[in-house]
Amino acid sequence: MKNERTCGFWDATFINTGWAIATWCFLTGALTASLVDFKTAIFCTVFGNMLGVMIMLIAEISVTVKYGIDTYPAMVSFLGRNGMKFMLIFFVLLNLGWVAVLSLMFSRAVQNIYEAISGNVSPPAMFTAVAIIAVLITWLLVYKGVRAIAWMNRIVVPCLAVLMIVMFYFIMTGYGADAVFSSKALAPYDNHIVNIILCIELNVGAGLSWYASLGSLTRTTKTSRGAMWANVIGVNFMADVACLLGAAAAYVIGGDDPTTWMIPLGGLVLGGLGLIFVMIGNITSNAIVMYATCLGLKQFKFFAGISWLKTTALFVLPVLILLFFPDFVYGNYQILLNGSAAFFASLAAVQFVDFIMMRKGYLDLRSVYNNKESSAFRYWGGVNWGGFISIIVGGVVYCLLLNPLTWEYSGALLVFKSVSIPAFLVAGILYLIWATAVMKPSGKGSIEEYKRYFAAVKGNQ
Repeated sequence: MKNERTCGFWDATFINTGWAIATWCFLTGALTASLVDFKTAIFCTVFGNMLGVMIMLIAEISVTVKYGIDTYPAMVSFLGRNGMKFMLIFFVLLNLGWVAVLSLMFSRAVQNIYEAISGNVSPPAMFTAVAIIAVLITWLLVYKGVRAIAWMNRIVVPCLAVLMIVMFYFIMTGYGADAVFSSKALAPYDNHIVNIILCIELNVGAGLSWYASLGSLTRTTKTSRGAMWANVIGVNFMADVACLLGAAAAYVIGGDDPTTWMIPLGGLVLGGLGLIFVMIGNITSNAIVMYATCLGLKQFKFFAGISWLKTTALFVLPVLILLFFPDFVYGNYQILLNGSAAFFASLAAVQFVDFIMMRKGYLDLRSVYNNKESSAFRYWGGVNWGGFISIIVGGVVYCLLLNPLTWEYSGALLVFKSVSIPAFLVAGILYLIWATAVMKPSGKGSIEEYKRYFAAVKGNQ
């Protein structure tokens, strides 16, 4: 509804920037530094992230903003209601990991501040205990809703922007711009071309990784243009700056963890203040991920029948369990990132073909929320198998070219010079064939309903 579109351009920009600037950006920057030098890192970060973000935005914003729905209902048209739920389970598992990672990074920042002030090593139990506190703070913020998140980001985002400028200044003056720009890759593969390809793919994956939570934010934005530019500034440009800061620090200071280099770089006062802002940034980022995921859980009958408090509590519970295995969670950050990229490119391709190419930008909302047999999106047992299989095949293509668990690559990578683009194209072409050869003739999915809609609109003019 129009009165529910509460986010203007600036609020949307603050929310997206607060979502983007968190520890994950600094970690991505450090991974980039392991593959290429700083000059190449600038190109790979800007190009790769922009490519991933643009693929995601074109596929998803066009439907979520226009119809005011979040990510998960938007998938019903090409996956079916039950197919969407299968995909939602995958998203939930990923997001449990993301929330745990950022909560542990919050705790590590607290540990470093404590050790810098006291001169003592923090007690082992402190790591998990503080991470639990971070999750509980996030839970409270999510319980209050998206407006509380927006209000908090109005304060946090300007501070984070200033922080990044100050930290860049300290790096360039303390270590010298020459030291940064003449730096070499920290742990590259033997083949330079492979390093560039993988660096771009790392950042494409970072750009695509916002997919699961994007719709819950864009649906409340007042205009499509405002939603588009808010994301371009937030999860694209500002995320690039944070990633490159992480890369620069990795070259001259060492380490992939920003909580270990901010105090040595900025001193106890400025570095400690910087860590506090990063901690708060982790909370706001986690709040957006948790809010979007819990909103998605409402697609299940069980969660639809319980309160928002209980829904969020049931999401928080497995996160708290993960925090008792910090080495496992923190050590698998790259798997979370690459696992997202492996299937999100294919998902974006199928959504683009379905909504833009086949439905011409029209979606039958009644069928999206109709759980009965009469729904146009009932398909076969509630699943559009063609859409589901197209996404899986695209993901398999990605995995054959680049193993997301080990980052071992196939020789074919040097032929295609990409991983995400072949996965995107394969999934999109397969779904286009399916929609044309099966869905149209059978009438499944009412894929030509747009013709009646536009004819009715034209007739009323």
